[in-house]
Amino acid sequence: MKRNASRKTGLLTAGLAVYLLLVLWGSTGWFPKSWQQVPSRMPIYQYSPPSREHPLGVFFQQDLLITFVRSTQASFVAGTIALLPFLALGTLLGIASGLPAGFAQALANRTIDVLNAFPRFVVLLLYTGLFAANLYHMLMLYGLISAPKLAELLRGRIDQLRREDFIDSCVALGLPWWVIVRRHILWHHSRHLILAQTFAMFAMAIFMEASLSYLNLGTREHYQSWGLMLNYATSVSGLSLFRFPLSAQFNLPAALPALGLLSVTLLLVSLSRYWEQQDRLKMGRMF
Repeated sequence: MKRNASRKTGLLTAGLAVYLLLVLWGSTGWFPKSWQQVPSRMPIYQYSPPSREHPLGVFFQQDLLITFVRSTQASFVAGTIALLPFLALGTLLGIASGLPAGFAQALANRTIDVLNAFPRFVVLLLYTGLFAANLYHMLMLYGLISAPKLAELLRGRIDQLRREDFIDSCVALGLPWWVIVRRHILWHHSRHLILAQTFAMFAMAIFMEASLSYLNLGTREHYQSWGLMLNYATSVSGLSLFRFPLSAQFNLPAALPALGLLSVTLLLVSLSRYWEQQDRLKMGRMF
C-alpha cells in the first residue's frame, strides 16, 4: 500500500514537473532557428507533416511544436488569473460566513447563494455579449463566480472546529478572532483543503480557457491556446483522428492540443484528490 502511494506521488510530481518545464520553456521563448523558419509561400490552412526542420510539422504558418509549447504557457497564465480571485473571494466569504450570527455572516451567506444561482458558462457568455470583454476578464469573472465552492468548504470547517477545546483555549487566552481563524483554522487545519481546491480550480480554469478560445470568445490577435489550435484544426480537410498516428492523414494539429489539455486536466484533478485524501487523514487523526 505504501509502495503504491509513493509511486503515485512520484508520478504526480513528475507530471507536474514536466508541465512546469513546458511553461518555463514557453516563457523563455527559446526555440531553434530552424523551427522558426517557415516557408512564406506555404498556404495558411495547409498542414505540413513532420520533418527534420520541424519535428511535429507546420500548421498555420507556424511550427506546431512551438505553438503547442506557447499554448502550454497560456494555459498556466489562464489558470493563475482565475485562481487569484477564486482564493481571495472564497477565503473571505468562507471566513465571513463562519462568523457568529450577525450582519457579516448573513451578507456572506446571501452572496454565496446568489453566486450559486447562475450557471457559470452562461454568465460568461452574457458578460461577453454585454461588455465585449477579453479572455482574461472572463477568466477573472470565472474565478469570482466559482468562489462559493471554497467558501462553503471553509464555512463547514470553521463550524466543525469552533466547538473544539483548542479554540476555547485560544479565546480564553485573549487571541483575536482573526488570529484564530488565520493561524489555527486556515493554516493548521485547512491548508490541505485549500490546496485541493487550488488544483481543482486550476484544472477547471484551463478547461474553461480552452473552451472559450475554441469558440473564439475574447481572444486577441496572435494569441495562442490549445482551444484555438483545436479550432484551427477543424478547418483542415483531408486529415482525421481515425488514422494511424504516423500516417500523413493523421490530424496531429487536433490530437496534440487535445492530448495536452486532457493530460494537464487529469494531472491537476489527481493532485486535487491527493490533497483531499491528505485532508481527510489529518482530520481523521484529529477526531
